[in-house]
Amino acid sequence: MNRTAGDIDTGTLRGLGLRTTVLDNGSWIQFHANTTTFSNMSLSFAYNTQGNGFNSVTTSFSTDGGGTFTSMGTQAMVQGGGFHVLTFAVPAGAAGQPDVIFRLTFTGGTSNGNNLETIIDNIQLTGVPEPTTVAGGLLGVLGLCWHQRRRLSFLLPRLRRT
Repeated sequence: MNRTAGDIDTGTLRGLGLRTTVLDNGSWIQFHANTTTFSNMSLSFAYNTQGNGFNSVTTSFSTDGGGTFTSMGTQAMVQGGGFHVLTFAVPAGAAGQPDVIFRLTFTGGTSNGNNLETIIDNIQLTGVPEPTTVAGGLLGVLGLCWHQRRRLSFLLPRLRRT
């Protein structure tokens, strides 16, 4: 679940598996992203958690290299029943930044055993390109078309003006 179309990870249990969740309460996964050209972003991931696995996740972000984190919210993690997907809206303050750290903090685990209690897989950050990026790309394409039109008009007489 939560895979992109080109994802080659088609097997199971290829994500991060956590066993002793009671010891890992408050532990987190984090990654950096350059969001200078994106807005309206969302952060999502697939998970499978069993009876003693984590029961909630808090997402946050930092734009100052990890000095301070701003919460994006907390959601409950459904126990059992296979894989589920959680999605968080990314606040506008994280958009347009050269280095944003995103963090997923897990809590509520009670396992001391050897079974895989929580599996995290396919973390995705998606967004919409900023309008200036789209506008710049369109202007570039229009310029190339105009240049090609002039070149083709000399090669094909029917494209010439009369």
